[in-house]
Amino acid sequence: MTFDEITEGLKSLLISNGYNPATLKFYEREWRKIQSFMVEEYGDDSFDIERGLSYLEKRYQFKTKYDNGTLSQQRV
Repeated sequence: MTFDEITEGLKSLLISNGYNPATLKFYEREWRKIQSFMVEEYGDDSFDIERGLSYLEKRYQFKTKYDNGTLSQQRV
């Protein structure tokens, strides 16, 4: 499944649940960052969990911080 397909569905859910436009813009910016990462790293925007985890590690050191106990609740 492409990242665009996933995010369009997510955006529809956010809208139907009453999220405000500023929040939607925040998510859209974050989604563009993830999509750009996938295209740069893998050459396409097909999404799977391993690619998502790779993004989180590269951008936020998610697994490293989780493993050593320094991942903040805000990042979770």
